[in-house]
Amino acid sequence: MKKKVLVVLSIGVFLLGVATIAQAALVDVDAKINAYDSGFFDTNVVLSAGDWLSIIVAENDLWAAGPNDRTSNANGLTGISPYGGGNYGYYTNADGSFHYGSLVGYIGDGDYFFIGTNFNQQVTDAGKLFFGYWDSNSSDNVGYITVNINTSVVPIPAAVWLLGSGLLGLVGFRKNRSA
Repeated sequence: MKKKVLVVLSIGVFLLGVATIAQAALVDVDAKINAYDSGFFDTNVVLSAGDWLSIIVAENDLWAAGPNDRTSNANGLTGISPYGGGNYGYYTNADGSFHYGSLVGYIGDGDYFFIGTNFNQQVTDAGKLFFGYWDSNSSDNVGYITVNINTSVVPIPAAVWLLGSGLLGLVGFRKNRSA
């Protein structure tokens, strides 16, 4: 019996550290319509401070700030990778400083932050999540990228206690049933 209780308690402690999926969404962000100067995309994903946010964009999913070498992925016009286009430096204003063509976001009334092709972090702001193409002039932007959003929360202690007591109950039920 002691061994079973230890197994159940171990599972409960493990589950305490595991996040549970709260929201998932797949959205398309347009380089022209959802640029800094034309309005960011409202994902309709609502976050609370402390939530974990995971955002993934395929490396080969491309958009552009115009013709020639101004095509890049969500990491922006860095000139570094085959998907980085030319290096056009940073667009800097009062709201932030990021490579042109980067996927950037903000939560609620919070600050802008770089997302790129892979973002995984606990958030400090609460509110709706917005995405946009970082550029000073969207008039010749083309294309869109598909963004995979997953949010998760660490279970609250009451839920963990309920889960743990339920698991203990199942162990007790199984023991009584086999006797």
